Amino acid sequence: MALEIDNLLEEMLGIAKNKFGDAYADAKDFAENEFKKLLQNTEFLARKVANGEMTIERAKRYLRMSKNAAEAVILTVEGIGLDAAEETINDALDLVKDAVNAALPISIL
Repeated sequence: MALEIDNLLEEMLGIAKNKFGDAYADAKDFAENEFKKLLQNTEFLARKVANGEMTIERAKRYLRMSKNAAEAVILTVEGIGLDAAEETINDALDLVKDAVNAALPISIL
């Protein structure tokens, strides 16, 4: 089963809207792009692990790097601080964790 990326993306953007406040208008496009990449990377990595092409530990390291890259991009938006960027990404992934893990062949989040 594939991830329903558009639905999950909307849920994640709701978190960003609440966290970013007035800066959300400037951050929305960046957050949307980064969240979409995170979901796609998560799906890709889970399939690699399920197919025996990668260990779960390695996949989680790649996912951690993807999260760090997303934070770096979101930090470029004026008015978004490090704590807000990190909390938003973590909260957004926590929000969709169950749906992601249920839809993929292995639990990666």
